[in-house]
Amino acid sequence: MKEAVRDLLGAIGRVINFLFPFRLPQRIYRHMGFKGTFVFKIEKNKLKFINVREMIANDIFYSGIFGNFEGETLRLWYEISKEANGLVLDIGAFSGIYSLVAASANKQSSIIAFEPHPSNFDLLCKNIQINEFSNITSDNRAISNKTGKVVFYNEGRGNQPPGFTLINHPYVDPESSSISCAAISFKEYLESNHKEQILSLVKLDIERAELIVLRNWIERIQKDQTIIFC
Repeated sequence: MKEAVRDLLGAIGRVINFLFPFRLPQRIYRHMGFKGTFVFKIEKNKLKFINVREMIANDIFYSGIFGNFEGETLRLWYEISKEANGLVLDIGAFSGIYSLVAASANKQSSIIAFEPHPSNFDLLCKNIQINEFSNITSDNRAISNKTGKVVFYNEGRGNQPPGFTLINHPYVDPESSSISCAAISFKEYLESNHKEQILSLVKLDIERAELIVLRNWIERIQKDQTIIFC
């Protein structure tokens, strides 16, 4: 019964969004999540995105790509991606919105999206595939300060868990579980795969593990004058 109500609310939300020019407020549309693919535009480019009733896709569907989900950050990321003349990394890609925006902005750029969580990675790959982007490579590993298996926390909070992290910080849900994921040291990854390529642009969103990763490749940042969204 509960699932049927959610499906009905999602269907109503999609109809309202299609028929009327006004934007529903977030406090209302957050109850109107749906499962399915939708299309949004950035300038003249049309992109497809899969919604599995999660916050990011819901925000983009109801408020636009530069709306309630990190809208100003995504707008700036899009503009800077146009000028990226080297490697672009999306670390902590989740469902891949930053990778898709970067690929839309610059079809000549080389983008690598890292996402260690199994179901998040599956969703990321599907979003890349339905948009037929050939300049995005997906990598099912975490970027860390060491290579090997790493324990991640906040697992088990739905199929696309928010706050999935390798840092056992005070805000980890005590009722969540943990899993081990493959990881590679950022320094090792760059030296073994992209030693000669300029590291142009990086989005780093890895739930409180940013500092340990930044420390691991500070020399490369300084050398390449990398732009970082953190």
